[in-house]
Amino acid sequence: FGRETGHLSGRLSGWDRWTGTLALELACIDFPRVIDRIQFSPSGNRPWLTRLLANADISFGIQANQVIWDKIDLGTLDASLRYHNNLFRIENALFDGPSGMIKLAGSLPGSNRKNTSLLTYFKLSQMPIEDIMEGLHQPSDTIDGTLALEGGLAIQGSDAKEIRNNLAGKLNLNLTDGSFKKSNIIIKILDFLSIQNILLRRPPDLLKSQFYFKSIKGHFTIEKGRLSTEKLFMDSPVFNAAIRGRYDLPRNHLNFIIGVQPLNTIDRIVSKIPILGHILTGKKKTILVYYFKIRGEPKDVIVKHIPFKNLDEAIVGYFKRLFLTPTRLLTKISNTLEGIAEDIRTGKTAPEQIDPSTSGP
Repeated sequence: FGRETGHLSGRLSGWDRWTGTLALELACIDFPRVIDRIQFSPSGNRPWLTRLLANADISFGIQANQVIWDKIDLGTLDASLRYHNNLFRIENALFDGPSGMIKLAGSLPGSNRKNTSLLTYFKLSQMPIEDIMEGLHQPSDTIDGTLALEGGLAIQGSDAKEIRNNLAGKLNLNLTDGSFKKSNIIIKILDFLSIQNILLRRPPDLLKSQFYFKSIKGHFTIEKGRLSTEKLFMDSPVFNAAIRGRYDLPRNHLNFIIGVQPLNTIDRIVSKIPILGHILTGKKKTILVYYFKIRGEPKDVIVKHIPFKNLDEAIVGYFKRLFLTPTRLLTKISNTLEGIAEDIRTGKTAPEQIDPSTSGP
């Protein structure tokens, strides 16, 4: 089973129609190896197995002491599956590990069905984002940091393209003590602030090649492969940023508006209304904010400064709330698969939960 051996026990009866239960116990499951080695094909090299399973009704129990996905330790696995009507169904599966837990249910491709349909809830903490990116076969040299992630996803499709197009769900994200590496967006914003003499000194090249942030925190909704946010905030020593917009996963296209609050500004600029920026005034503080539109593919993104006079009142109100009021960034997400399915089906948004790191009502 991958590179590990296990213990299989159970009872089967019948010949033309197998029925029964099986239990599989494993010390370790290496998921990438399992996926690479298990190939189920009705017309491939196992036609005898296809015939035997055609009318089968078999329940499986799987227990593993450790599940590994590349560098990620998913912990223990306790799962119940059923093969019936030529379909593998995951009745329930629970991964319980040192960095969190994952619940999973749904169906997998079978002998006469190519479609995958899964529903999952996950709550993870203290995970290096580089390890997750590597596990998803994405570039891991563009961002680092420690990730806490909670969410629910509905996954459906017969191939990677369909799965991207149908992806739906909700996510709460909190990435801390990290950095962007050679980010086109960060570089272009820093260049603008430097050219306009907004920062006390021109950012060094080192800052552009690795831009440190204290935290990135926010909530995303996903519909038909489009990740949208109206609650995303970055806290960094150079500038804070509030972000609103969406990432279209099937098209690999960004469309965001970013409000940037430079922290090391020249006093004479903040003391009067700037030409290119905008002063936001709250009960306890006054800050200077610059606005940018972000559009295009991540590798070839266009960053364009937006004069304040070109923004509508709703956008300005959004940025004012995020910069000047106690931050409510995370949304309550149901921790049951039934609740996740209902929220996705109805588009329901749960009441906001107050970020415990802030004060206020």
